[in-house]
Amino acid sequence: MSFPISLPFLSDREAIKDTIYRCILSVDTADVELFDSGLLPNATLNFNNSELSGKQTIRTVFFEKVCKLDCTHHVSNVRINLLGNTASVTASVLSQHYRQGEGNI
Repeated sequence: MSFPISLPFLSDREAIKDTIYRCILSVDTADVELFDSGLLPNATLNFNNSELSGKQTIRTVFFEKVCKLDCTHHVSNVRINLLGNTASVTASVLSQHYRQGEGNI
C-alpha cells in the first residue's frame, strides 16, 4: 500500500505534524519515498541523547535499520514553535520493535 506524500489544505502547524507522521509511518511500512519526503537535506534528529545530522545520515543510521524490523511507532506530545520561516518541533514516540516475522503485524 502506498500513502500520499502531500495532503491538500493543511495549515502550517498541521503540515509540520504531517511531516513527523509521514516519517514515522514510512518506518513502519518501509516506504523510503515517504521517508525522504519528510526530511530536508540538512535535517537533524536528536535521539537517545545523540544527534544525527543530514538526511542521508538519518536514513542510513535510523531508517534503513529500523524499517527491516516488525515495528509500530506512536507519536504524541507534539509541540511546534514557529518563528517566521523556521520551526522547531519536539515530540514523544513510543515504539515497539520485533525481529522480522516475530511482530504482531
